Amino acid sequence: MSLFHRIHGATFFPALRQRARASDGLRGVFPRRRIPRGSAILTIPLPYAYFPHGLPPQGPFPSFKGGGSSHERGDFRQLRRENRQIALLPEFWTWLRRLSPDVVKGRKNGENGEVETDAEEEERGSVALSASASLEGSSPAVVSLSLTPVEAALVVCIALRYFFTTALAIPPRTRAALRLGSSFSMDVGELYVRSLPIPLYLTYGLEGFFKQALGDEANAHSCLEQLAWNLRDACLTYASMEEYRLMDTNPSIFDDVLLAVLYIVRARVFQIPLLFGENPLRDRLISVYAPGLDSLNHADEHHCTAAAVVSAKSRSIVVRAVRDILPDEEITFDYSSQNRIPADRLMFKRNARCRDRSDKNSHEIMVGETCESRYLFSRD
Repeated sequence: MSLFHRIHGATFFPALRQRARASDGLRGVFPRRRIPRGSAILTIPLPYAYFPHGLPPQGPFPSFKGGGSSHERGDFRQLRRENRQIALLPEFWTWLRRLSPDVVKGRKNGENGEVETDAEEEERGSVALSASASLEGSSPAVVSLSLTPVEAALVVCIALRYFFTTALAIPPRTRAALRLGSSFSMDVGELYVRSLPIPLYLTYGLEGFFKQALGDEANAHSCLEQLAWNLRDACLTYASMEEYRLMDTNPSIFDDVLLAVLYIVRARVFQIPLLFGENPLRDRLISVYAPGLDSLNHADEHHCTAAAVVSAKSRSIVVRAVRDILPDEEITFDYSSQNRIPADRLMFKRNARCRDRSDKNSHEIMVGETCESRYLFSRD
């Protein structure tokens, strides 16, 4: 749990520990003492989180692209700004601009204020973040996968850090002198990258998904390979001379790291409820990538012990116990596609006026196809 000590503003239940399950060896989070129902287990500030898919306007909620009050539009703009933060990975904002197709690249003209773009800069900024694949005899015939710029920037930042620090084992002073990736040693981003199971993915390999299955799994793996190659080309395009030399000298290692990190990042994008103040009609689902939240394992809705939401009021991700959690009972939350999370069950202690509503039915939020983002393809 050393990562939480380095996240500024994060709070967590004081008696938590990470250890392997006795049954299958899977690493999880366990309390040393009883956690009462409704107690806060984790609180992660939003400056350390990312929102890969933005704020969806679909569903029973109104679209805020052109409507909604000024206060509501301000809330959405504030959450969108969190993707520009540098608290977890300082180099993230640079890569997000490089990989975003709608970012205007160039320099501003001092006379009329217009942005002058040149062909070379536009060519460097064109990175394909979608891929399609088809296999003979597979169903469906064609599978397409897309990365958001936020996901792509996360993959590149984490892969470069792991490649220089662990795969090549370059000392921090050498990395700082040669300006290899991030020159920060033992910052919160470094601790987070070390906490990811990248060595396990590299040890067991990912080709089994491609060789042992047909259909969605095989096509999805082929698409992810194409996306990893595209990101590799982007890394080489923007690399310094020394970075280019190291990546070009160790192409297989760098390709394996990129593909493994691509799997890991996509598997850690969760859909959880976003709560706006005391009005439950404004609540919606949002995709979030946050350090610490991905340390909690999955359990179905009848066996999970915790639930997570994004609180716009406190600007944090909050994980609370949905029932009493006994000592040494694993803390899990449900990210399956069939779960409904009633807001009253979470006991997030909204404004007292919410408890005096005339309707006695708890407001429910339908959690979408979270298995799609967790396992990369449909289970049907």
